[in-house]
Amino acid sequence: MAVWGKRNDLYVETGLYPGVRDGAIKWMVFKGPQQAYHLKSFADDLLKSKSKVFVDATAGDKSYVDKKHCRRKETNCRHDAYPEIATVIENNYRMVDEVEGIRIYVRK
Repeated sequence: MAVWGKRNDLYVETGLYPGVRDGAIKWMVFKGPQQAYHLKSFADDLLKSKSKVFVDATAGDKSYVDKKHCRRKETNCRHDAYPEIATVIENNYRMVDEVEGIRIYVRK
């Protein structure tokens, strides 16, 4: 499973292993010289691991995301605000549910 957002507890709750090397999206949403590297690493890891589940966990009270640094504040740092990630999700996953703002996708 790959989680977009700081919800490492989801790995424990589901018993699934992380599908990406960096579980915290802090470096992906904060603008800076390393942002492009971290976005590419996340996308590459997701493609390589072929995670069966992708979760956009940037909404809700447990998201732990500092929304003032997101590209599009109105989307609460959703993955689709980042074309590098949105393209991978659009091409490889389909949304199956949304629970308390957390979007759950499965591999096509």
